[in-house]
Amino acid sequence: MFIEREAHRRIFQIYVILMLSLLIFLVSRWFLGFSSHLERLSAITLFYLTDFFILLLFVRFVDRTIFSEMGFTSKNLAKAIGLGFTASAGYIIMVPFFGIPPAFRIPEVLLLILTCFSVGLTEESFFRGYIQRKMKMVHDETSAVIYTAFLFSAAHIPSYVLGHDAGFLSVLTAVEALRSIAVLGALFGFLHEAVGNIWCVVTAHATWDLYLMLFPPASLDYVQMLLFLALSSLSASGTLGLSIVLAVERRRAPLTVPLKMPPKKPWQETITLNYPTEIRSTTGREMSDFKFCPYCGGSLPQGCFYCPHCGKQIRAPAREKPSPIPPPPPPPPGALTAHLWPGLQRVKPLAERGDDELYERLLKIYVDFYGGRRVLDKKIESYIRSGLTRKEALVKLAMEEKLI
Repeated sequence: MFIEREAHRRIFQIYVILMLSLLIFLVSRWFLGFSSHLERLSAITLFYLTDFFILLLFVRFVDRTIFSEMGFTSKNLAKAIGLGFTASAGYIIMVPFFGIPPAFRIPEVLLLILTCFSVGLTEESFFRGYIQRKMKMVHDETSAVIYTAFLFSAAHIPSYVLGHDAGFLSVLTAVEALRSIAVLGALFGFLHEAVGNIWCVVTAHATWDLYLMLFPPASLDYVQMLLFLALSSLSASGTLGLSIVLAVERRRAPLTVPLKMPPKKPWQETITLNYPTEIRSTTGREMSDFKFCPYCGGSLPQGCFYCPHCGKQIRAPAREKPSPIPPPPPPPPGALTAHLWPGLQRVKPLAERGDDELYERLLKIYVDFYGGRRVLDKKIESYIRSGLTRKEALVKLAMEEKLI
């Protein structure tokens, strides 16, 4: 389908751009050979901010997507930042147990904070803000989060290949680190879906990198490093899971139960008509002329002066049964007419658009608010089963979402 091909093409394009820029940076850093912490941190910050600027240009001018759809919003900002700090607390909890010394002095910490923020902002904008959102257009929410986590872990492979030795323990350490990154990437994805604000995962990612660079496990031996990575991954998974649970509980609507439910009636009550006691005098000629009620068209029994159907008094004889208003003719297949929905002028602008354009605009709304592609397809199928064509179902959904 067109939407699936377009989403996969955009994901491939932005992922290739990210990997090429990462390889260029790693090779240039290997050739230049930065000696001090300040040089390395400045180069990393400049690289990630450049990548973030490239992503903004790609989203704005190539994909033509507004930034709020990526999660850049001020809604629930304080809660999002608080959950982000809670999510990354699992790493710093394990540092005192292993006695890892800090690797930076006080003057360098400010630059380190800026570097970690640029890393978290860029990577989360690429993966959770753009790639995961595009994945949700093709797959369900859980599959989109898992696929994005694998791509997130695969993006770290070049840095481990070029930055570590070829020994067995180095390879084992790199594999364990990539596994931890995949798990954390999946948890970051679920946290982003639960909160709906990208600043939450940006804060969690930035503080995670800050703790990792400020207290690097490289000062430990290989066995302690593997143990530290495994335990920190478990503790971070626990704090991330706690953040996801808190976010879901905050989003869940409170359960309200009325004090007393009204009794349900299994059948409809019969309407009783109260007839007046005084009946006007009528000649036999008038009584023989009454056949049908002139107000509701119901048949009148012989000798009645009030209609038993509508209760109105019969003042003029109804000689013939009024003919019912004929229904409008059915529309031709695939055509849109005014009797389907009120307001022909509202239907015409939507009917002139193509099916793919209407489906793509509806899909963006359903991805952000209703649960994704599967919910939209089910609603379209329900309208088609009710007798509408696919075009009419898309126009009806577009009118419900006010896409005029």
